[in-house]
Amino acid sequence: WTVDTVPPVGTMDKLESTSTIVTVTWTSNEPATTELNWGLNPDLSRVGPGDPRFTTTHTVRLTGLSSNSLYAIQPGGVDRAGNPYKMPPLTIRTKR
Repeated sequence: WTVDTVPPVGTMDKLESTSTIVTVTWTSNEPATTELNWGLNPDLSRVGPGDPRFTTTHTVRLTGLSSNSLYAIQPGGVDRAGNPYKMPPLTIRTKR
């Protein structure tokens, strides 16, 4: 019996924007929940929308954003053993 103490590792797959929507897609090397911290750069205080299901493919769509604005995002989650992970923060600008 082995206790899992190693957090998942996330890899960014796709980061897309329109004038009011940002879509973030990433994978994790083991099943984990889907969490996203985000906000106007450099703020990351907003959370969600997430998904409590354990999966290796994660997608979050942020809607109702301001056009031509710089947003910070930080994907992450928790594996079945409770090990949290967060990827390095990224920025994306919504289109005009």
